[in-house]
Amino acid sequence: MVSLLTRYNPRVVAVSPYAPYGAEKRPRRKDAGDGTLYTISLDDLSGRDRNLLSRWASGAGGRLHAEVNDRPGSTLLSVNEDAFRRTASGSGNAGTGLEHVLGTLEDTIRRYRKNRFSLSHGGGMLKLGQRTCVMGILNVTPDSFYDGGRYFETEKAVAHGLRLIEEGAGIIDVGGVSTRPGSQPVSREEELGRIIPVIKELAGHAKVPISVDTYRAGVAEKALEAGAQIVNDISGFIDKDMARVVASAGAPVVIMHIKGRPHRMPRNPAYKDLLAEIALFIRKKADEAVSAGVNEANIIIDPGIGFGKSPGQSLEVLRRLSELRSLGLPIMVGTSNKGFIKHILKPLRQNGTLDADSITHATLASVALAIEKGAKIVRVHEVREAVQVAAVTDAIKRE
Repeated sequence: MVSLLTRYNPRVVAVSPYAPYGAEKRPRRKDAGDGTLYTISLDDLSGRDRNLLSRWASGAGGRLHAEVNDRPGSTLLSVNEDAFRRTASGSGNAGTGLEHVLGTLEDTIRRYRKNRFSLSHGGGMLKLGQRTCVMGILNVTPDSFYDGGRYFETEKAVAHGLRLIEEGAGIIDVGGVSTRPGSQPVSREEELGRIIPVIKELAGHAKVPISVDTYRAGVAEKALEAGAQIVNDISGFIDKDMARVVASAGAPVVIMHIKGRPHRMPRNPAYKDLLAEIALFIRKKADEAVSAGVNEANIIIDPGIGFGKSPGQSLEVLRRLSELRSLGLPIMVGTSNKGFIKHILKPLRQNGTLDADSITHATLASVALAIEKGAKIVRVHEVREAVQVAAVTDAIKRE
């Protein structure tokens, strides 16, 4: 198992075509890289390592930029894969400590380029990457911000879940506790009473995996026994038993970044470097999961848009989402009908340009961008529309 590289918190922050001077006159080697220059951010690199890396970069074809103003405390290195091949074994780096940094850089590029994923669950394999998977939201709650109470009864909830599958959902995410702003937590017994009958009934009819949206390990355990195959934990393992439960079941798990707690998130969240902090948080939680026995290949990551993030910060997550590809794990994004979209549209409502309550079209714009930036799963309320957006976006990316 390859380390998740918590040290240095490496992230590919930019990619660009790479063509060294005179390359067009030389035949391309079979083992050459993909012709791309990767700019990688490394956090907390020592002055000694920075100097060693600078000398290596000068001779290997990379370019080092230290202490970039908009990323305080980080080092940016622009390098192509071919540089690693030219300085492989026998290059004199062994014993200097630099080999660990170079290994980190090379593995980060490998992870960033990974595009296909296979996750195993009780019902088989969930394959991600060939096309975007649309996760349909099924809230079995009376107070959800979007559809509170509409599918609170078991019969209605099951019927809606099956309808979402007909519309093209690749996963159904069943949740029994609302985490919208101002919502109140419910007891474990109440949560179980809401979701278990729905999961049991859906499991007997659904041909796609069922996910349980919970931050309680005991609820996750009962849901997995009832037929759920995936655990979607918005809390980042606030319940210390969650990783054990997931590992014991051999189930995939979604690890989401959150600042604060599910029902106590900060009103004015502050970050020094938003994506750096999200990446490091997820890396640490993923390391916890792997240490508890969870298969790294069964981990899905979610940046947690809206969870302890202002509208502006949620937009920044979307703009920089591709940095999370550096973890080499499938990314899930949930923007559906969230507050940051309503914040953007507020001026349109005030001047009368927008008079409808629905923000479906605005949500779909964010879904398309998330896919373009690397999301493999999009979590939505309106499945039919999202499936169409995903199909077109996937086709454009392939061209």
